[in-house]
Amino acid sequence: MKEDRKNGGSKKVNVVGEYRKFTDYIGEWGEGVSKERLIGNIHRNVIGYDKMNRLRPIEDLAYFLLIAKQYGLNPLRKEVYPVYQRSKVGDQWIEKLEPIVSIHGFRRMARESKNPTYAYTGKAVFVFKDSDGTKLDSATVEVYGYFSDPGKITKIGEYTAYMEEFCKTHSYDDRDGKFKKGDPQGTWATMPRVMLAKCAEANAIRASFGLGGIYLEEEIGDGTAPRLAGGKDAEEGEVV
Repeated sequence: MKEDRKNGGSKKVNVVGEYRKFTDYIGEWGEGVSKERLIGNIHRNVIGYDKMNRLRPIEDLAYFLLIAKQYGLNPLRKEVYPVYQRSKVGDQWIEKLEPIVSIHGFRRMARESKNPTYAYTGKAVFVFKDSDGTKLDSATVEVYGYFSDPGKITKIGEYTAYMEEFCKTHSYDDRDGKFKKGDPQGTWATMPRVMLAKCAEANAIRASFGLGGIYLEEEIGDGTAPRLAGGKDAEEGEVV
């Protein structure tokens, strides 16, 4: 039995016993090590602490590990990782865990898909609203794969992502004039082509290989500020 000091030291918790309940959720990536210790490390270092420096609920840990197992993803390689999305319910702000899949996680799942099986992603094709190539409008990505013969690779699908649909923008004018309402946020301002190409690829893979219910970090956000798993606020609407 250990004392849960992060919650004021008043609650006794059998930490190892709790972690032991979730050992079946650990995939091949956790073979050869103590699963209880590995789960503890994931709880502390991946799920992390909230802004009050309290270890996040063990139910969040269980849900995250279950999602990782369901999709065959390795959280130690950040193929899947946790993000807390804030939303307002009544007069209170609450945080909800959102397991986020990286683009590498998407590709891994698609490679393990059968009929079709993912092979590679084509080069993104960008369209701009102006002749100078400064106002990005859309990115189109094609994905390729095969059905039974790896030697017969063919186009499986494509998706066009538009800036106006995916770009996260500021919802107010900065009082110091750093940005205006409607300006792109964070990486959307500095690397818009990379961000939009990821969204196009994720949607192409999701539609072509039947991967529903999972999202990239670039796709989520509703104007509220997400919170990183470690408890730090991200920029408004941005998940890092």
